[in-house]
Amino acid sequence: MPFKAIRPAAGTRRQKGAIKTATGLMTNHMSGKAGLARTNASASSLIMPETKGNTALSVVSLEEAKKRSFNSENARLRIYLPAPFGRGGFYNAVVAYLQSALLRKSAQIGKHCERIAVFAGVMGEELGFSEREREELELFALMHDIGKIEIPAEILDKPGRLDESEWRQIKRHSELGYSIAMGVPCLAPIAEDILYHHERWDGEGYPAGLKGEETPLFSRIIAVADAYDAMTSDRPYRKHVSEEAAAEEIIINAGTQFDPYIAEVFVSKVLCRQ
Repeated sequence: MPFKAIRPAAGTRRQKGAIKTATGLMTNHMSGKAGLARTNASASSLIMPETKGNTALSVVSLEEAKKRSFNSENARLRIYLPAPFGRGGFYNAVVAYLQSALLRKSAQIGKHCERIAVFAGVMGEELGFSEREREELELFALMHDIGKIEIPAEILDKPGRLDESEWRQIKRHSELGYSIAMGVPCLAPIAEDILYHHERWDGEGYPAGLKGEETPLFSRIIAVADAYDAMTSDRPYRKHVSEEAAAEEIIINAGTQFDPYIAEVFVSKVLCRQ
């Protein structure tokens, strides 16, 4: 399992402490080839930094996480993990950790992802997905903004509009999320969905400028729910719009920003069930 590099996000003393901690964790679990942590011949450790501006840096180990009970904040979170990818055990621990990390980084973004997961479950039902497909879609919805844990908090929580440089950093979150997902076996199947969830039907999205059905189906689904929730939620720089106005905006942009069929199902069926 690839390890996420610890980057200089805090002071030198914190960096050294984090590296020492990570080194200890890796040494405790290391056997065989360098760079691959194993326990009983199965990958079992993920070293991941968590930062908030320059004020905090923590390191998580899956092997350590699965030995510990979650606090009340973690306990209230539903863990979306399809059975084929290892429901339970340390994979659930890392999904819970990532959920919690995103909530701590930005409660607004963390709660947004939870709401998108609810939309995803209903959308999966309306589209006739199997239980496994619905669970995978819900997991993706919950993790679609996970790359934002690597974006500075002062940008995520900025009370005004972003400047060009800040917007470029925000747009990197889908690629950062892809990298995180590829480093966690249970998230690897949804890594491309995370990467492409800001593509547009007309090819004017990012990061690849995919057009129409070139964009994965899951990404097209979450693009609609993501936009709707963004419009109906307050942001630091603007107030929310009404549910009716947001639904109308989805329909107006069907065929340009959104997959027209997905947009129609979302507005005519999913929103009616909320």
